[in-house]
Amino acid sequence: MAYANLYIINDDRRKVTKNLNNVVKQEVPIKPRKDLCSEKDLGDIDILIIDTSHKIIKAIELKNYMECRYLWKVIEQENQLKEDLGMVQSRSEWCKSNLKKFAFLNKEIDDTYKFETLFLTYNLPPDVFRRNEEYQGIRFITILDVINNPNILCCKSNTTKD
Repeated sequence: MAYANLYIINDDRRKVTKNLNNVVKQEVPIKPRKDLCSEKDLGDIDILIIDTSHKIIKAIELKNYMECRYLWKVIEQENQLKEDLGMVQSRSEWCKSNLKKFAFLNKEIDDTYKFETLFLTYNLPPDVFRRNEEYQGIRFITILDVINNPNILCCKSNTTKD
């Protein structure tokens, strides 16, 4: 999957945790009989960051969308994106409604925390530039954004409300 391609996150994970007093976890499942217990299997959060200083929980979805050179690839990738977004949106809505369930990772978590979902990929899918309601609440960033500004993953963002 995209994990091998996005190795920079793993290398900087300890620095982010140490410097910003964050909790960082990988592949956190949301399904029955798990810490984040839901009625049905909602998959897993690829990277979960709990920023205690800003009271934000961020779920990062790693996807490996490649730059398309042919129209048929753009259409194929757009269909894959819509399929991916369905599960991510379901997971995001569940997380927003169940913030207190994250307290198993940090006892300070309460209803004052905000939740944000990020899509992290090498290239932005072409359809992202239209910014329709399908993407509401999910921010797309590229690995280049992270290289230029690593704090984008762990600091307060403009999209979360105070």
